[in-house]
Amino acid sequence: MQIKLVFLISILFLTYISYNEARKRPKQCRKHMIYKMCTKTCPKTCDKNENKGKRCFLDCKHPGCECKRGYVLAKKNKCVRKSKCHKYRTTTKKPTTTMKMIETTTTASSQQCLGNNTEYTDCLSSCPLKCSDITKVVPCTANCNGVGCQCKQGYYLNKKNECISKTKCIKDPEEEVCPPNSEYSFCKSLFTRTCSYRFLRPRRFSLRCAGEGCQCKHGYYYKNGKCITAEECDATTTSTSSTRSITTTTTKMIETTTTASSQQCLKNNTVYTECLSACPLKCSDITKSAPCTANCNGVGCQCKPGYYLNKNNECISFFECINDPKEEVCPQNSKYTFCRSFCFKSCSNRNLDEIGCNIPKCAGAGCQCEKGYYYNNGKCLTLEECDKLPTTTEKPTMKPTTTTKMIKTTTTASSQQCLGNNTEYTDCLSSCPLKCSDITKSDKCAVYCNGPGCQCKEGYFLNKKNECVSITECVKDPEEEVCPPNMVYKFCRSYCPSTCSDRFLWFRPCKLMCKPPGCQCKSGYYLNKEGKCVTSSECDATTTTTLTTTITTTKPTPVCPTNMVYTLCKSACQPKCWEKERNWCIFMCAGVGCECRKPFALNHKGECVERHQCPVYKSTTTRRPTTTPVCPANMVYTKCKSSCPPKCTDKEGEPKICTFNCDGEGCECRAPFALDSEGNCIKKSECTISTTTAKPSRRRFLLYYTKKTFQSLLSYIYQK
Repeated sequence: MQIKLVFLISILFLTYISYNEARKRPKQCRKHMIYKMCTKTCPKTCDKNENKGKRCFLDCKHPGCECKRGYVLAKKNKCVRKSKCHKYRTTTKKPTTTMKMIETTTTASSQQCLGNNTEYTDCLSSCPLKCSDITKVVPCTANCNGVGCQCKQGYYLNKKNECISKTKCIKDPEEEVCPPNSEYSFCKSLFTRTCSYRFLRPRRFSLRCAGEGCQCKHGYYYKNGKCITAEECDATTTSTSSTRSITTTTTKMIETTTTASSQQCLKNNTVYTECLSACPLKCSDITKSAPCTANCNGVGCQCKPGYYLNKNNECISFFECINDPKEEVCPQNSKYTFCRSFCFKSCSNRNLDEIGCNIPKCAGAGCQCEKGYYYNNGKCLTLEECDKLPTTTEKPTMKPTTTTKMIKTTTTASSQQCLGNNTEYTDCLSSCPLKCSDITKSDKCAVYCNGPGCQCKEGYFLNKKNECVSITECVKDPEEEVCPPNMVYKFCRSYCPSTCSDRFLWFRPCKLMCKPPGCQCKSGYYLNKEGKCVTSSECDATTTTTLTTTITTTKPTPVCPTNMVYTLCKSACQPKCWEKERNWCIFMCAGVGCECRKPFALNHKGECVERHQCPVYKSTTTRRPTTTPVCPANMVYTKCKSSCPPKCTDKEGEPKICTFNCDGEGCECRAPFALDSEGNCIKKSECTISTTTAKPSRRRFLLYYTKKTFQSLLSYIYQK
């Protein structure tokens, strides 16, 4: 009897499950459709502009039918091939007049927008971007709001319903892009001046940019999302100390006080919001890029922007996260750095220093193995652990099945194993795997899966033998053809590559920085106007042909004397016979004209001759053979006068900041003398102006002077 009862209950349970599944799942999908439990929010359609302007999320819609792979959605919910989309497009659709924010013309042939910087779309966004949204992250649905005109990409709606650029939004005070007492900056400081840290001096990393956004104006300090004065900071510290004694029970991760007027958060570095994130940022998420939905998770307190939750549910700064070993921001035996190496050492290329890839170039911020450890399959191992790794011969002798993939796999019942070096198994193969020839390209790739199988690990590329090799092995192999002819791959490219037009210049001002990795001309080759690397003789051949073809339309280049070349930026320190050869020069142009080719020098007649043809001057100094002008007392003649000479008005003991620019030739005061109000050079002890400023310490003086000089040098280089 009991067996019959159990059997009857199981039959009823299975019947209920099958009925429930049949109720959820449709009996049959349309042609070329397939039923899925997770449909896309923005499916591909015949209309290319269908999803333009939408904000498509990575979460799932409700279960239903979706087009198969290779098919797109047409009108009347039909799935067709892309090649047959033209049959379903209506060309004679009459647009209707719309009451949208931007006016349109109702022509039968096409839709034209009357406003500047606007474009017509069949799917208006339900939340168009405004100037006030530049500094916000506004959640938006993917629904269409009809047809009409909207702002082009990169433009925003102002309060007059006009589409203007981002810079115009920021400069217009009526748009209120930033809160009161703050301003928009394209290079925010990493050191935010707050009320609690307003007496601290900026740290050494304050010269770096922390992205763009709003920051407090000079003289204001950040607190609770507002920029206030120092007096208001002192007033709020007394009031906040009394409110911290109040504690209320709450179900949120961060405590809040439930006052009727406003919501206050009790923990440090927190802010109240009416839309809590569904996945708040933690210290362990700094090196991850996990997708997150835009759905709200209720109201409450969360960490301020720039702060992260630690394991104690406290909001701490970015630097506190990476410096705390308990947070495990990086894997074991690795550390976080702001300047990762482009050529990280791994178990397969442990002799990287001998290859010559140890270059001073940053690959962005992130985790890298500590000194003495080598990367392998997401872990940092020692040399002994690298040697213990199994090779291809030590793997089980299983016969690989015949497969159409590039890399062979073994079909074991427990797990999938890859036979090739530097490979890993995945359930979603890329439709366009990276090859050595793709290193210098930026081709787009579809996001769909190409089935399960083995692929190269991250940081490795397929060579022509279908082997997964590192970037250094790709670059060193001439058969891979990573770069065009007469070019070589460089991890630190020059900002001023040698070109045919400036190959004879003695001096070329250039930034002392690296360009991103890429191809540049080999030694002895020059870049022509077509972007090819040619020899010097081929440069002359191309210039003569171009001159004959363009001589009627362009101005001819002025003819220079023998051993000279015409340039638009003459060197400020040309080589002269009466001067010794020097390897330094200031970064400035001395006008347009002719200058000596390399390796010629100017003689006293203004001719360019070789060094051995220069006349021998009796004087051993580097002074010009002409008569030197006579200077007044306590003065000396110089070719590069200081732009900020010492004066009696200078306060003694305070650091003096000066630029590297020359103020021309002339007389200036000798070392122990200073200029008075009448322009005479007198001793500093004879200056009548007395200063009461206390002399700072030597260490403080050196730090302040070094920092300001470095800032002026950086700004001067970037201006060039």
